Amino acid sequence: MAKKGVTVVNNLIHIAFKQALKKQAQALGFDYQDQGYIVIIGLGDTSLTQSEQRIGVVTHGDVQPVDASKWAQSPFKLDDTSEQGKLLTHAYFLMQ
Repeated sequence: MAKKGVTVVNNLIHIAFKQALKKQAQALGFDYQDQGYIVIIGLGDTSLTQSEQRIGVVTHGDVQPVDASKWAQSPFKLDDTSEQGKLLTHAYFLMQ
C-alpha cells in the first residue's frame, strides 16, 4: 500500500510483504535476494552464466483483475507457446 511521503524501502507494509515472500521462498527451497525496491526469487546456482539454466520468478505485489481478452491463452493455465522461451501465467499463491 502506497503512503504519501514514504518510500517503498521504508514502507512497513512493503517490508512485511517482502518478509512473507522470503519465508515462502525459503520454505519452497528457492533462494531470495532483497534489492530494495524489488526482490529476486530463483532456483538454481546463482553463479550460472546466461547460457546455463536457472529459474527465476518475476512478479509484482499489487492486485489487478484479470482481463482474459488480453491473453493469447487462458491466463490461469501455464502458457509455453505464446512467447518462445517463456512460461507465462497469471498465478497467485496464499501466504500462510
